[in-house]
Amino acid sequence: MTTLTKLFLVVQAHILGFRTSMESKLNQLRVRAEVGDGAAGWVLILIGVIAICALVIIAVTAFVNSKLAQLK
Repeated sequence: MTTLTKLFLVVQAHILGFRTSMESKLNQLRVRAEVGDGAAGWVLILIGVIAICALVIIAVTAFVNSKLAQLK
């Protein structure tokens, strides 16, 4: 396997693991929101924004690493 393939597999595993953990947290918060916690809606939005930012950071890191690998 090439370095780029290994990097892709590692990034994919991180994304899947992060997504799974975020989905479980979102499910917990949805239950709280259904019970009647008014702040849970804002918390869901905040977690969504954080998740999107994390995915963007992972994608940018993978892109930069692939470009650095091409330069070597």
